[in-house]
Amino acid sequence: MPYDPELYFYGEEIAMSAGLWTSGFNIYAPNRLLLFHLYKTEQTDQEHAATHWGDHSNWHHYNLCALKRVHTLLASLNNAPASIRCFNDQPGELKPFGLGRKRSLSMYQQWAGIDFKTAEISRAARDAEFKALKA
Repeated sequence: MPYDPELYFYGEEIAMSAGLWTSGFNIYAPNRLLLFHLYKTEQTDQEHAATHWGDHSNWHHYNLCALKRVHTLLASLNNAPASIRCFNDQPGELKPFGLGRKRSLSMYQQWAGIDFKTAEISRAARDAEFKALKA
């Protein structure tokens, strides 16, 4: 599954995981921290490293485009915040970056314990208790 270049920052993880899972890949969710990334280095005196949104005044536009795209992919646009729903853009073609055909989005939501349309999360998902899939 190719990476969608129209994703900006927020939403890329859920879009990629839904696309990969529906394409037949399993997801493993460790219940402890394995790694992290740091936005700065020891060589800088700044509190935070430079980010795209820190030096691009139009980052909010990119973010709204990406969030609308993610909500469209996950069939949750009708329940998205008005600022995203009413954002006047035409999302680009999703097909090459969309969902797979081996499993449905509904199956993904059931396995993950989430409901994109109602923005609800199950207790098991909150507690990171995912059922192992049978091979």
